[in-house]
Amino acid sequence: MSFVTLKNTPLEIDLSQLATDNGWSISAGVAYHESCFSGYIQLNNITIEESTTYKVEYEVVDYVSGSVNIIIGGVSGTSISDNGLVTQTIVVPNNPANLLVKFFSDGALGVKYMN
Repeated sequence: MSFVTLKNTPLEIDLSQLATDNGWSISAGVAYHESCFSGYIQLNNITIEESTTYKVEYEVVDYVSGSVNIIIGGVSGTSISDNGLVTQTIVVPNNPANLLVKFFSDGALGVKYMN
C-alpha cells in the first residue's frame, strides 16, 4: 500500500483503526482471546463508581498461554496465568482514569465473568 501526499504535509494515520483485531471473540457466554494480538475487551452495562471497593469473580477456562487481568476504573487486578476461579478486590480511587470494566490478555485463553 502506498500513499501520496503534498510535500511538507503530515500524513495522519489512526493506528487504532488499522489494528481493529484485538484477539477477542465471544462464544456461549465465554470471552475467548487468541494470542495473535494482545488486547482489551470491555464489559458494557456495568456501573462503576469512584472511591468504591469492588470484589470481582471471574473464571479462566481453556488456558493455553499468556495471562489475563481485569481492569476496573483504570486499576489493574493481578495477572492470571492458569485455569480456575479468580476472586480479587479492586479499589477504584477518586477521579479514576475511567469508569469502565475491561479485561486485558496477551495469551490464548477464555474468561467467564461471574460477578
